[in-house]
Amino acid sequence: MARGGSREGAGRKPGSVTVRTRAIANGLLDEGQSPLEFMLQIMRDPAAKEEDRMDMAKAAAPFCHAKLSSVEASGPGGGPLEIEAGVTVTFRQTDG
Repeated sequence: MARGGSREGAGRKPGSVTVRTRAIANGLLDEGQSPLEFMLQIMRDPAAKEEDRMDMAKAAAPFCHAKLSSVEASGPGGGPLEIEAGVTVTFRQTDG
């Protein structure tokens, strides 16, 4: 009889939310303002200290903008990139 290891269909399903997490989220929305909305409100408040506004912008950014992932560049058919560079030289004669 096998013991341990992964079993088909076992464990929490990807993306599932616990009852407690859902209750907290619903409570925040019922109150009318989410933490993200609060951070954005402070960030946009011209009367708030500049330092506080910057901190809120940094904290809210991951929720508003996706992080850029690295991308591997390759040439045709997955081969190496071919770079062409051109140089134009112009001579100007001066009277002297």
